[in-house]
Amino acid sequence: MNDNLIITRVWNDVEFFQIEIQCKTELIDVRGKVYTTDDLIEDLYNKIEVFLSGKVSCICWQNGTKGDSTTPSIELRFSHKDKLGHELIEVFMEIDDGGSLSTHHCCFYLNTEFGLLYQFKEKLVNLRTPQLGVQVILNRTEPCC
Repeated sequence: MNDNLIITRVWNDVEFFQIEIQCKTELIDVRGKVYTTDDLIEDLYNKIEVFLSGKVSCICWQNGTKGDSTTPSIELRFSHKDKLGHELIEVFMEIDDGGSLSTHHCCFYLNTEFGLLYQFKEKLVNLRTPQLGVQVILNRTEPCC
Protein backbone atom coordinates (compact mmCIF):
# COMPACT_ATOMS: atom_id res chain seq x y z
CA MET A 1 0.00 0.00 0.00
CA ASN A 2 1.56 3.30 -1.11
CA ASP A 3 -0.94 5.70 0.51
CA ASN A 4 0.20 7.38 3.69
CA LEU A 5 -0.59 10.13 6.18
CA ILE A 6 2.28 11.50 8.26
CA ILE A 7 1.76 14.09 11.00
CA THR A 8 4.83 15.79 12.47
CA ARG A 9 4.94 18.30 15.33
CA VAL A 10 7.05 21.20 14.02
CA TRP A 11 6.46 24.21 16.30
CA ASN A 12 5.30 24.89 19.87
CA ASP A 13 3.67 27.72 21.73
CA VAL A 14 2.01 27.80 25.15
CA GLU A 15 -1.62 27.17 24.09
CA PHE A 16 -1.24 25.67 20.61
CA PHE A 17 1.29 24.09 18.30
CA GLN A 18 1.89 23.55 14.60
CA ILE A 19 1.87 20.24 12.79
CA GLU A 20 2.95 19.38 9.29
CA ILE A 21 0.64 16.97 7.54
CA GLN A 22 1.97 15.00 4.58
CA CYS A 23 -0.38 12.93 2.47
CA LYS A 24 0.83 10.56 -0.23
CA THR A 25 -1.02 8.52 -2.81
CA GLU A 26 -0.02 7.14 -6.19
CA LEU A 27 -1.26 10.40 -7.75
CA ILE A 28 -0.45 13.10 -5.20
CA ASP A 29 2.12 14.02 -2.55
CA VAL A 30 1.13 17.13 -0.62
CA ARG A 31 2.18 18.68 2.66
CA GLY A 32 0.87 21.58 4.63
CA LYS A 33 1.16 23.09 8.08
CA VAL A 34 -1.77 23.81 10.39
CA TYR A 35 -2.04 25.12 13.92
CA THR A 36 -3.73 22.80 16.37
CA THR A 37 -4.28 22.10 20.07
CA ASP A 38 -4.20 19.13 22.40
CA ASP A 39 -8.02 19.23 22.43
CA LEU A 40 -8.20 18.93 18.63
CA ILE A 41 -5.77 15.98 18.64
CA GLU A 42 -7.92 14.33 21.33
CA ASP A 43 -11.00 15.01 19.18
CA LEU A 44 -9.31 13.25 16.23
CA TYR A 45 -8.51 10.28 18.48
CA ASN A 46 -12.12 10.10 19.70
CA LYS A 47 -13.61 10.38 16.21
CA ILE A 48 -11.41 7.60 14.85
CA GLU A 49 -12.35 5.47 17.86
CA VAL A 50 -16.09 5.99 17.24
CA PHE A 51 -15.60 5.23 13.53
CA LEU A 52 -13.66 2.02 14.21
CA SER A 53 -16.26 0.89 16.76
CA GLY A 54 -18.78 0.55 13.93
CA LYS A 55 -21.26 2.97 15.51
CA VAL A 56 -21.09 5.25 12.46
CA SER A 57 -20.31 4.60 8.80
CA CYS A 58 -18.68 7.99 8.24
CA ILE A 59 -17.16 10.63 10.52
CA CYS A 60 -15.38 13.91 9.88
CA TRP A 61 -12.61 15.76 11.74
CA GLN A 62 -11.80 19.36 10.90
CA ASN A 63 -8.81 21.36 12.11
CA GLY A 64 -9.27 25.05 11.40
CA THR A 65 -11.85 27.00 9.46
CA LYS A 66 -12.04 26.87 5.68
CA GLY A 67 -11.63 30.14 3.84
CA ASP A 68 -9.39 33.06 3.09
CA SER A 69 -9.71 34.91 6.39
CA THR A 70 -7.97 32.24 8.52
CA THR A 71 -4.85 30.11 8.57
CA PRO A 72 -4.87 26.90 6.46
CA SER A 73 -7.19 24.10 7.53
CA ILE A 74 -7.46 20.38 6.95
CA GLU A 75 -10.45 18.06 7.02
CA LEU A 76 -10.32 14.25 7.28
CA ARG A 77 -13.48 12.25 6.50
CA PHE A 78 -13.32 8.55 7.42
CA SER A 79 -15.52 6.00 5.66
CA HIS A 80 -15.58 2.26 4.97
CA LYS A 81 -14.42 1.20 1.52
CA ASP A 82 -15.72 -2.35 1.85
CA LYS A 83 -16.63 -4.99 4.43
CA LEU A 84 -13.14 -6.51 4.37
CA GLY A 85 -11.52 -3.88 6.61
CA HIS A 86 -10.43 -1.47 3.89
CA GLU A 87 -11.00 2.15 4.88
CA LEU A 88 -10.97 5.48 3.04
CA ILE A 89 -9.84 8.83 4.33
CA GLU A 90 -11.02 11.73 2.22
CA VAL A 91 -8.53 14.56 2.70
CA PHE A 92 -9.40 18.22 2.09
CA MET A 93 -6.34 20.42 2.56
CA GLU A 94 -5.92 24.14 2.00
CA ILE A 95 -2.55 24.93 0.43
CA ASP A 96 -0.63 27.95 1.76
CA ASP A 97 1.36 28.75 -1.40
CA GLY A 98 0.57 32.44 -1.66
CA GLY A 99 -2.79 32.05 -3.38
CA SER A 100 -6.19 32.39 -1.79
CA LEU A 101 -7.08 29.41 0.38
CA SER A 102 -10.57 29.30 -1.14
CA THR A 103 -9.06 28.43 -4.53
CA HIS A 104 -5.74 26.79 -3.57
CA HIS A 105 -6.77 23.50 -2.02
CA CYS A 106 -6.97 19.83 -2.89
CA CYS A 107 -9.26 16.92 -2.12
CA PHE A 108 -8.45 13.24 -2.58
CA TYR A 109 -8.73 9.78 -1.01
CA LEU A 110 -6.16 7.89 1.05
CA ASN A 111 -6.54 4.12 1.31
CA THR A 112 -5.78 2.28 4.53
CA GLU A 113 -6.89 -0.70 6.59
CA PHE A 114 -8.71 -1.12 9.90
CA GLY A 115 -5.64 -2.32 11.82
CA LEU A 116 -3.38 0.44 10.49
CA LEU A 117 -5.94 3.10 11.34
CA TYR A 118 -6.26 1.63 14.84
CA GLN A 119 -2.46 1.80 15.35
CA PHE A 120 -2.42 5.38 14.03
CA LYS A 121 -5.15 6.37 16.51
CA GLU A 122 -3.23 4.85 19.41
CA LYS A 123 -0.09 6.83 18.52
CA LEU A 124 -1.88 10.20 18.23
CA VAL A 125 -1.28 10.79 21.94
CA ASN A 126 2.43 11.22 21.10
CA LEU A 127 1.62 14.50 19.33
CA ARG A 128 0.50 15.95 22.65
CA THR A 129 4.05 15.87 24.04
CA PRO A 130 5.87 19.16 23.43
CA GLN A 131 8.79 17.48 21.67
CA LEU A 132 9.43 18.78 18.15
CA GLY A 133 9.86 16.19 15.43
CA VAL A 134 7.43 13.66 16.92
CA GLN A 135 5.71 11.80 14.06
CA VAL A 136 2.58 9.72 13.75
CA ILE A 137 2.53 7.63 10.58
CA LEU A 138 -0.61 5.93 9.27
CA ASN A 139 0.75 3.17 7.09
CA ARG A 140 3.97 2.30 8.86
CA THR A 141 4.46 -1.40 9.09
CA GLU A 142 6.50 -2.31 12.14
CA PRO A 143 9.13 -5.03 11.63
CA CYS A 144 7.93 -8.34 13.01
CA CYS A 145 11.34 -9.63 14.15
